Amino acid sequence: MAYCDVHRAALQVMMHRGAMEEDETLRTIQSLAQKLPGLDQTDVPANDKGLKKFFNVVNKEIGPDGINWAIVKEATMEATKQKFWGLESCDLSGSADTKQKEAEILHVKASAALSDAELGLFKKIVEHLVTRPVILEKIGGTIEKNVAINLGKEVNLGGEDSIRCIDKLVGDQWLLMEETDRSGKKIERLTLGIRSVLDLKRWIRNKWNREELYCDWVNDFKFTWGAPAPQAQGQASQKSAAGVGEGGPARLYDNDDDDSD
Repeated sequence: MAYCDVHRAALQVMMHRGAMEEDETLRTIQSLAQKLPGLDQTDVPANDKGLKKFFNVVNKEIGPDGINWAIVKEATMEATKQKFWGLESCDLSGSADTKQKEAEILHVKASAALSDAELGLFKKIVEHLVTRPVILEKIGGTIEKNVAINLGKEVNLGGEDSIRCIDKLVGDQWLLMEETDRSGKKIERLTLGIRSVLDLKRWIRNKWNREELYCDWVNDFKFTWGAPAPQAQGQASQKSAAGVGEGGPARLYDNDDDDSD
């Protein structure tokens, strides 16, 4: 399969959307293949194996073997139980330059057109999510929207500005909002969105030690919430005893991820 107009158009859609559920990704490429030349009918993806083959061609153009900008990859999240396909920026974490190491989080700022204060709020929300014990089994690591709004005070953002910032991050899929029921009252909770799962893995792992994190990427693409590695259980218990994120027991996650990517 050669790189053609269908691959270019699919990449443009992915650049605009950031990530899409697998069913929508399939429909999009199938529709493009009907409108644009260059893709043999046998190469039009009909399932996840077809998508892997299709995006392998794209990744040769834009990934480490090409212009070294990004790759398109699959990812799954416990919060939605859906498989997504989206863009992940190429690894810049090997650079000693601080700006390069911050490239992934700065991409959020540019992509969502955030101010410095709004980016600061997003960082506070991410820190709350990934370094506190998992409480809700159904959703994974979450924070109540009202609590997230109040974090804006720590970065000099007012309530209305914080709400607009959070709504923008949800709309751009950097955050995901879910409703839960508490004694008949609907509570809005935030967790990491698919674009954060795809694009912030290295930034999160560089910023916090593995023993501090209550999330992980299993086999590079399956994002899960759970307790830190077994050797960190003592430290995690101390945090909980100090009143941080008290709640039910957190699950252990599979710890067989390969950090070599």
